[in-house]
Amino acid sequence: MAKPKYPTTSIRLMDVADLVERHAKENDVSKSKLIREAVRSYLSTNERADFKTIKEFTTEFHAFRLDLNRVGGLLNQIARKLNIYISVDPERIKLRQQDLMGILRKVSLTIEGVEDAIKDQFK
Repeated sequence: MAKPKYPTTSIRLMDVADLVERHAKENDVSKSKLIREAVRSYLSTNERADFKTIKEFTTEFHAFRLDLNRVGGLLNQIARKLNIYISVDPERIKLRQQDLMGILRKVSLTIEGVEDAIKDQFK
């Protein structure tokens, strides 16, 4: 008797390809079997990521970045106007630049933390 044909699906593993390869070798199973078992396990648990929440968060995060870009644009406009009408002490400029770089670092760390949290939802 012939084996029943099951539908096939192609997927891109991208950044988890090495992880899948390593786990398959460690457990002496094929990559296909490992992925099937992982999907089965994920779909049978109640602890999986809430995609609606993640989508809402992602939308809000993109809106935040857009707002941040707008603020940056407004700051540039203000700086241009100030440069036209007011002379500023170079030391004060360096201090403000350091302040802004500190804020930028904090924002970057926050964004990285958010990205890591989203990635952790899919592990």
